[in-house]
Amino acid sequence: MKMTYQEIGALLCAVGEQMMGYGVCAGAVQDGNGDDDLVKTMRKHGIKEDRARELCRVDLLQAVEYVDI
Repeated sequence: MKMTYQEIGALLCAVGEQMMGYGVCAGAVQDGNGDDDLVKTMRKHGIKEDRARELCRVDLLQAVEYVDI
């Protein structure tokens, strides 16, 4: 899946907020029922809801590696 840097940043921000808020690892954030929370945070950063829901399925390691290119 192609992603913009804005989308990657919004995803990482959303996951980070969940990690800090609930004290869980990134895997738990993505495996849990927190998609609505992730989408809500990404929407605050300008990502449309449908796209945010797609981004919830992105492997975080893939997103981080993409940023580092």
